[in-house]
Amino acid sequence: MSLYSLTHLTGRKRNVDRKIIVMTVEANKATFIVTVISVAVSIVPTAILYIFIGAMAMVIMPTLFGIAGWWLFRYRSQKGLQLPMYKLLLDRGRAKQLKGKALVCGVPMPAESAITQIVPSSVSVDDPRHPTAWVRDENDPHEFAPVHGRANTTTKATGRTDILD
Repeated sequence: MSLYSLTHLTGRKRNVDRKIIVMTVEANKATFIVTVISVAVSIVPTAILYIFIGAMAMVIMPTLFGIAGWWLFRYRSQKGLQLPMYKLLLDRGRAKQLKGKALVCGVPMPAESAITQIVPSSVSVDDPRHPTAWVRDENDPHEFAPVHGRANTTTKATGRTDILD
């Protein structure tokens, strides 16, 4: 029985070693796809520039578009999350739109809204406003009773039964 690791075939970096050979040129699969799409997108600008500068447009425009496509989709930022450049540029644009706005659960608050009441996220157990607050019974100083609602039966050892509940 043999055991093989399939991480290199199914893991995050599964496409790193995959190559495509086109006309004796070996290229990474993702780089090849980006280059082909970049050259295809450059056809219209090349045709327009061909009118003005002639045959040199057929060399200049696909090269510029190929470099731009590679930079946007294959090159990664050197700091932080190392995102592809197009994602980094999109994130910067979104961050500029949200600058100076308060976010609630990731959604910007409307400009006309205002904070009217600040409510603490927690209340001290000793605070009488707390629904489970306990106070000493005036009749028996060893007994405790809840401030709100019906009193539970307490034990003399702990003074509280909610510890065991």
